[in-house]
Amino acid sequence: FEVSYIIGPRLNAVGRMDDPMEALRLICTLNETRAITLAQNINQKNEERKSLTEKMTIYARDLWLKEDQKELLIFVDHDYFHEGVTGLVAGKLMDEFYRPTIIIARGKKFSKGSARSINEFNIIEAVRSCAAVLGPHGGHPKAAGFTIETEKITLFKEKLIFLAREKLKGQNLLPTMTIDLELGLENLTADFYKELVKFEPFGEGNPQPVFLTKKIQVEDARTVGKEKNHLNLKLKSLNGKIVFEGIGFNLGKFYPDLKPDEKVDLVYQLFLDEWQDQKRLKLKIKDLKIV
Repeated sequence: FEVSYIIGPRLNAVGRMDDPMEALRLICTLNETRAITLAQNINQKNEERKSLTEKMTIYARDLWLKEDQKELLIFVDHDYFHEGVTGLVAGKLMDEFYRPTIIIARGKKFSKGSARSINEFNIIEAVRSCAAVLGPHGGHPKAAGFTIETEKITLFKEKLIFLAREKLKGQNLLPTMTIDLELGLENLTADFYKELVKFEPFGEGNPQPVFLTKKIQVEDARTVGKEKNHLNLKLKSLNGKIVFEGIGFNLGKFYPDLKPDEKVDLVYQLFLDEWQDQKRLKLKIKDLKIV
């Protein structure tokens, strides 16, 4: 958990915003003073990355809503954009509108872009079909990156929008989530988790299992994070014997509707939280419905 949500994003951010070698230097150094300095610099770059991503997302959203919001594919390019975070912005807009999304940081002669896509639209297949107007490119069905001559951006946009119209016409585009198993809180034991981790490593092609538990009682709810956009829940079974904590990233929007002793259906993944030499199973909440 700490690697995925605390360490990883910071090491990733320095490569997006500055020199990726700084992350390697931090990992390799044996000098504590230097490690602290490097870590502080990298953390600062992560803060800059978050701020820039938020500003770019707002800007890109506004541009698309003003110009092409009726299209089934989001395509936005601008010289304001930073190439290091185009993928993050594309992902945020894809999540918000459930449309394949392309964001391009426009340069004078060459531009770089990133794409994120939905289940119904194979983005790397679409990008490869436009190879004649692209420079180096690559990716997989859900994400792609590419370089393009700036003067060819309009042609590329026209081709991709045409492909999206053909592929997605008449489809009811709504996000879906695959639930692997419905469980009770009493099933979430240490032995169950030991069996679960035998299926690791999780990733593309081997997604981490997702579970559903119905009618869990919310004992306590609060928002956390700098922007108060994450949801932290203390949960218990209806008989009050089983208690769990859960964290829902970017689910703070549910907080105003959660009353004391509210009952919810939860969709979640299971993870092992380690803090101050203590290990506890927690729920990473993916979605919830108030019963």
